[in-house]
Amino acid sequence: MSRNLLPRGIAVFAALLFSSTGLYAQDNDSSTLESLQSTVQKAAAKVADSVVLVYVDRDKSSDRPLSDMEKRRLGLLGRRPSEGYYKRPSGPVTGVVVDDKGTILTSGFNLSGKIKKVWVVCANGKKRAAKILGRDPNLDICALKVEDHSGLKAPELGNSKKIVPGQFAVLVSRSEGCKDANITFGIVSAVNRERKNAFQVQCRMNYGNVGGAVIDIHGRLLGISARLSNRTVIGQNSGVGFAAPLHQIKKVYSTIVAGKNVPKAKTAFMGIQGSRELQKGAKGVKIIKVLPNTGAAKAGMKDGDVIKIFNGVEVNDFMTLAEEIRKLAVGNKILVTVERDGWQKDITIILGARPEGQ
Repeated sequence: MSRNLLPRGIAVFAALLFSSTGLYAQDNDSSTLESLQSTVQKAAAKVADSVVLVYVDRDKSSDRPLSDMEKRRLGLLGRRPSEGYYKRPSGPVTGVVVDDKGTILTSGFNLSGKIKKVWVVCANGKKRAAKILGRDPNLDICALKVEDHSGLKAPELGNSKKIVPGQFAVLVSRSEGCKDANITFGIVSAVNRERKNAFQVQCRMNYGNVGGAVIDIHGRLLGISARLSNRTVIGQNSGVGFAAPLHQIKKVYSTIVAGKNVPKAKTAFMGIQGSRELQKGAKGVKIIKVLPNTGAAKAGMKDGDVIKIFNGVEVNDFMTLAEEIRKLAVGNKILVTVERDGWQKDITIILGARPEGQ
């Protein structure tokens, strides 16, 4: 049985090409795909020398089991999940040289926890000690500095403001023991995600290539792959990845390079624990518990209420509700329709700020 090695969107594109009739058409289509292949390889080659391996010596106490709150958020409370699935691997990660002075950007997740020591291995195999500078938790990026920056060069910068869904994207990274850079290829599938702090790409992302360079088809840097987590709902390699866009990075660059951290933005919080499941065929989110001193509690929501409409959007499941809350800001006043004792009731709620650890 043969395996399709092309990303799904590209595979469909290829299938359409090869559906043309006639030998001439097939030859022409093959030439088109070979040209695309060559273009991707050349684009990756332009940034390969700017992509480095990042080794992190992390205190083992940083690896902790899932908390009850995390299990609840992941839908695992009461179950026995494989702890290994949610444990961070010990191998190296990826970073990108972004200036000629030895500054490297990587994902904030890569440098979270208690860090003892960091060093990088460049494209030529040279090992260099690195110092952690500042970070921005909103973009999930962190800056590193190597004192010996001889031979390091930054990639050509692209314009991430002009990214549109459907355009090609290439994620370039490194892995231990490989001379050549690693490449995953796909498309930009969405922009302005996570409060405009990320764009979404259909490039396979994993623990090793997070922190890598997301580039366009011309080899120009568009962003840093980020937002991977070992506390994620959909898994570490679902086929969907996120990247911190370059134009947003530029806004905080001088701050984090100076060794300062950008404050984490407050996110909206309603104050309920909701069930992910209702009776078969039912729609909505049943409230298991209303948390005290929150917007939901102050508005008079009760345990057992079923949320039907949230801020004008029909709520069919828990994920829909969570996504709608993420679109809003602290202090927003919204209308929620709940079902209680067989009756529907409209409740006005003022959203608060999400507490740390929630």
